[in-house]
Amino acid sequence: MAIVVMNPQILTKEELQIEKEKLKDYFSTITKTYNLISLYFQACSLSSCSHEQAPFELLLGEPYIIEELNGLKLRISPESYFLTNTKIVESVNNTLLKLCKVKNSTTVIDVCCGTGPLSLAFSHKVKRCIGIDASAQAINDANVNAEANNKGNVDFIQGHVEHLLKMLLDDAFHEDLLVVINPSKINLSKAIVKSVRECKHLKKVVYISTKPQNSLDDFIQLCKPCGPHAQFGKPFFPILAVPVDFFPQTEHFGLILMLQRL
Repeated sequence: MAIVVMNPQILTKEELQIEKEKLKDYFSTITKTYNLISLYFQACSLSSCSHEQAPFELLLGEPYIIEELNGLKLRISPESYFLTNTKIVESVNNTLLKLCKVKNSTTVIDVCCGTGPLSLAFSHKVKRCIGIDASAQAINDANVNAEANNKGNVDFIQGHVEHLLKMLLDDAFHEDLLVVINPSKINLSKAIVKSVRECKHLKKVVYISTKPQNSLDDFIQLCKPCGPHAQFGKPFFPILAVPVDFFPQTEHFGLILMLQRL
C-alpha cells in the first residue's frame, strides 16, 4: 500500500484532479514492479491528517491490504497503524506469550491495539482479550480480523482510550489481569497513567515502545513511589527489559518493558 499525501495549497479541484490522474497513470505502469496492491491519495494541508480531516481516496487497486502474521490473516486500511516488519512483530508476540506466562484464566486489555495483531495472537492462550483504540478504521479492521480468524473471545472497542481504559479497569475485577500498552510514538496521557496506577487489582503491565527515549516519562510515572504529590496507587517495578530491532539497519530500536507490582 502506498499513500501519496499532498498539500493542495491554492490548487482548484480541477487542478487537483489532474495531479491525481498523473499519479494513476504513473503508478499503473509500475504496480507489478513494486508489488503495489493499493494506491491512496490524501489532500492534507497539515503535517498529518486523519481520515476525518482529509479523507483517503483510493486511486488504484484494492481498498485494503492483507498481511499474514502468527498464522493470522489481517486486513489493514490506510489509517490503521501497523508495523511493517512482520517478522519482528511475530517474534515480539511469541516472546510476550512466553514472558507474560498467560493462562486460560487471563484477561488481556490491549491498549492502542490497532488492527488487533497482539490480541488475536494471545487469544488462543487466554480467557479473553479486549482491544481499545481511538482509530475507527483500525477498530473496523480489528473486528473484521477477529471474525475472519474465528476468534470469539476477542472484543475491540473504538473511542477515547482514556475513558475506555478506566471503564474496563473498573469493571474487570480479575486476579489474573494483564494490560499491554503499545502507544506507538506518542506518550501516554495523564489519565491513562492515573487509571493504571489506581487499579488495585492490576499486578502486571507490559509496555511496548518503538521510541523508548520518548517514553521515559511514562516509565517514571508508572514506577514513581507513592507520596503526597505522586500518583495514587502502589507503584510498578521494572522487572524485565527486552530491546527490539523493529527497524533493522537504522539507529532506531524499540523496547519491551515488563512492569509488576511486588
